[in-house]
Amino acid sequence: MDVSADLTELGRSKTLVVCSGVKSILDIGRTLEFLETQGVTVCSFGESNDFPAFYTTRSGYRAPNRASDALHAAQILYAAHNIHLSSGIVIAVPVPEEYAMNSGIIETAIKNALVEANKQDIRGKEVTPFLLAAVSAATGGASLDANIALIKNNAKVGADIAVQFQKLRNVDNLENAFNIGFSKSPGKCTTNSSRRFHTSCAMRIKGEENMINNDSEGDVLVIGGANVDRTYRVTEESFQVLKSGPESEAKGLSPLSQ
Repeated sequence: MDVSADLTELGRSKTLVVCSGVKSILDIGRTLEFLETQGVTVCSFGESNDFPAFYTTRSGYRAPNRASDALHAAQILYAAHNIHLSSGIVIAVPVPEEYAMNSGIIETAIKNALVEANKQDIRGKEVTPFLLAAVSAATGGASLDANIALIKNNAKVGADIAVQFQKLRNVDNLENAFNIGFSKSPGKCTTNSSRRFHTSCAMRIKGEENMINNDSEGDVLVIGGANVDRTYRVTEESFQVLKSGPESEAKGLSPLSQ
């Protein structure tokens, strides 16, 4: 059995991988079992729990989990980070329906390619590229078109998940920003150093005792600014520039001579 190194890497990396399931030329059932053994969270993407098989939207296997959309997938990743899971997540996105291939045609092409691979004694890591080339030739290039389409679609889904994940992180940072600590002890003020925002303690001197200004306890001060640019347009054909001082004089200037 040829076990790719990326399967074991998924079991020890805190990452999310967007793919179109497992290639039909591989043993999908064993691959899913191996991912489960490695503690990898596997989710189908969309409205179905059917696990895709690269060129086709269904492999005959069901994914153990499902992410309905990009936000749902981002929430799964966000939760995994919060509970410090050390393994990765696989989001299996089916190939776009208009590029999905007939499973019967693909299976026939794969069987014929496997027979040819055995005849040529092709083994190990050389099997996959050989089978992909053979399937592409047998389908008249249709499998290559499906491959290109799913790559583009997976890139879009991955980008959407990344955007939603960052939004979740931004909300968390904003909520945590207001978790500000302070001390009522004279001369002391504490803030949570892990937060992005903090407030300083306003102090006032009362005799020899430093007191915390009660008005500043736990408050967040937001200061905004605005710049205004002014543009003046001269509509007259000529205008005067007045100079002050002992040698002041008025001159008539045209717009082109200023």
